[in-house]
Amino acid sequence: PYHHYEIMQSHMKNMQLILLDEEHVAYCKKYYAEVSSVDMGYLIGPTGVPKPYEERDIEVLFTGTCINQNISGIIDSEEAEDLLHFLIESSIHNPDISMMELMEYLFNGNNMPKISDEDFKCMMNVLGRKAEKYLRGYFRRKIVCALVDAGIRIHVAGEGWEECYAQKPDNLILLGKIGIEQTAELTARSKILLNVMPWFKAGMHDRILTAMHNGAICVTDSSSYIDTHFQDNENIVLYKLNEIEKLPFIISKLLKNQNQAEKIAIKGMEKAEEYTWDKFVMK
Repeated sequence: PYHHYEIMQSHMKNMQLILLDEEHVAYCKKYYAEVSSVDMGYLIGPTGVPKPYEERDIEVLFTGTCINQNISGIIDSEEAEDLLHFLIESSIHNPDISMMELMEYLFNGNNMPKISDEDFKCMMNVLGRKAEKYLRGYFRRKIVCALVDAGIRIHVAGEGWEECYAQKPDNLILLGKIGIEQTAELTARSKILLNVMPWFKAGMHDRILTAMHNGAICVTDSSSYIDTHFQDNENIVLYKLNEIEKLPFIISKLLKNQNQAEKIAIKGMEKAEEYTWDKFVMK
């Protein structure tokens, strides 16, 4: 919600919000009490025609842009830029902490003067949003390069990956920008769909359910919501952002043990039946 500060400020009384992160729900209930209703929800990406697991010709797929990491000069204030660097460095070293937690510590729990709720919402938009954008690009590059350099072939669909400077670039298969139908087709051909959460620490991105509905194993960093509703190495496979060095081993093990991998993929498809548009509407 803090990525859409101006819209939120203008239309609160007419809004019924469905958000993808439980902490975002709590944020809106605290800072936007005027909003008509706020609920937790989920998104489901497109579903293709899933191929049998052993016939899938893409081992690892990642769908998403490779975001520019340059942050110099994007804020016209030296003090604000210092705060932005603090948020980024703190998040890199403590990736389990949400931006809301970090910002509340910075402005309301640290030695800095406390600020009003209105100023806090503005700072979440100005600093928190920019920090999250940087962190998404940082971890996407870091994770993909770690796998590519470990000898794992990855198909990447999205813009900007031409500037991903891996040591073993031949393992990076660039598919470029694709449409939503191609996303379904590629996922249905993939054994593993790699996910890097967009800094959701209490929610779930639609890539997770897209993978499961298309019969691919979702390998993702976790959140409190995922920890509660899914089971690691049963219907999903989890890794930690502060232990990326272990990820090549996790994925290599899945690729080498096809029988076990197929069991996880099947369990994922079964779990995905709890998350359908029909059930979402009936909530």
